Amino acid sequence: MRRLVAALSVIAIAVVAAPGCFGRECEPDVIQVPYGEGQTEGDFIDDASWESTPLRTKWLAFPGKRTWKFHIPRWEREGRPFVSMVGYVSAAESPDKVGCEPDCLLGDNWTNGTGFIAEFSQVSPGRFQVTNDSCSPFYLRVVMRAGAGTDSGTDSGADSGAADAQTE
Repeated sequence: MRRLVAALSVIAIAVVAAPGCFGRECEPDVIQVPYGEGQTEGDFIDDASWESTPLRTKWLAFPGKRTWKFHIPRWEREGRPFVSMVGYVSAAESPDKVGCEPDCLLGDNWTNGTGFIAEFSQVSPGRFQVTNDSCSPFYLRVVMRAGAGTDSGTDSGADSGAADAQTE
C-alpha cells in the first residue's frame, strides 16, 4: 500500500511541477507576409466591415505564440482608422459546421479572443497584427470595422462644434 501511495505521490508531483508547454509549441512564430493582400485572403462584408475568413469556413491556424500580420490595402490608401477590432478564437478549424451531423463534434464553437489569447498591436489604418501569446493552439477569425478615411471625401459624423460657435 505504501508503494502505491508513494508512486501516486511521485506522479502527482510530476504532473503539477511539469511545465504547461512541451516541445516547440511555445516558440514565437510570425507570419511575415501580411494576410489580406492575396485575392482570397479576407473579404469585405460591407464598405465599413472586413473579415479574415467567413464564419462558415476554415479559420486561420493560430498556434501558441503565433503572430499574424494583416493588411487591408484599400483602407490603408483611404486612411481609414479602425473603430472596432474583434478576434474570435476556436479550438475547431471550422467551428460553425453546417450539415455535418452526425460527424460534428459537440462543442464546436467559438468565443472572443481576450487577454493574451488574441492581442492586437501595430494598429494603423489598414494594418494590424494579432498575437496568440499563450501556448495553447486555436483557430482565428478577425472582423474589423473602419471609420471614414482621410481620402474618402465622406463626413465622419463628428461634430466639430463650428455650428455652435458665435461670432461678434
